[in-house]
Amino acid sequence: GAAGARDSQGGLGMSEDHIHIVVGRLLQRFRAAGFQTLEQIVAHCDRDNDGKLSSAEFDRLLVVEAPNLSQFERRQVVAKFDKDKNGVITVAELKAAFEASEKVHGDTLTQAQDAYARVRDAIAKTQQSHARVFASFCKTPGLMLRRDFEQLVHSVAPELSGPTIALLWHFADKNVDGALDFQEFSKHFLRRA
Repeated sequence: GAAGARDSQGGLGMSEDHIHIVVGRLLQRFRAAGFQTLEQIVAHCDRDNDGKLSSAEFDRLLVVEAPNLSQFERRQVVAKFDKDKNGVITVAELKAAFEASEKVHGDTLTQAQDAYARVRDAIAKTQQSHARVFASFCKTPGLMLRRDFEQLVHSVAPELSGPTIALLWHFADKNVDGALDFQEFSKHFLRRA
C-alpha cells in the first residue's frame, strides 16, 4: 500500500491497505448484522434522520466499530468514503468505497494467509509450545501488544517486510483493541492439521 500521511504530531497515518482492511471489516460487520442494502446502512447510521450520512455520523460509527483508530485515522477512513469532500457520504460513494475495499481486502487476506503459514512453520520449527512462544513475547502478561507481535514475527520470519508484518497485525487484531490474547494468537499461529 501507499505510505501513510502524517498526523499533526508527525506520526504516520494509515496505509491504503490498512484503510481497505478497516472498510472491508466494516462491510463484513454490516452483512453479519443482516444489512442487505446500502440504503439500510445509511438509515442505520443516519442519527438525525435527514436521509443523508454525514461525515460526523460516519465518524461516530467508526468510534464504535473500530475503537482502536485515532481521530486522525478515522478522518482518513471517512475521507475514503467522502470523495467529493462535501461532508455528506452518498449511497454512490458508499458503494464505490465498499466495492474497492472488498477486492483489496480479499487480495490482502490471501497475502496475509501466506505470511501466516510461513510464521506458523517457523514457530513449529522452534519445537516450543505455542503457549510458551506466546508468553515469551508478551511484555504484558496474557496480552501480546503490537510491538511484541512485530518482535515475534521478525524473530521467526525475518524475511517478512515491515508492511507485511503490519498487514498480519491488522488481520490478527480483529476486534481492533490493540492486543492479542492467547486465543486470538492461536487462531492464526497454531498449525492446522
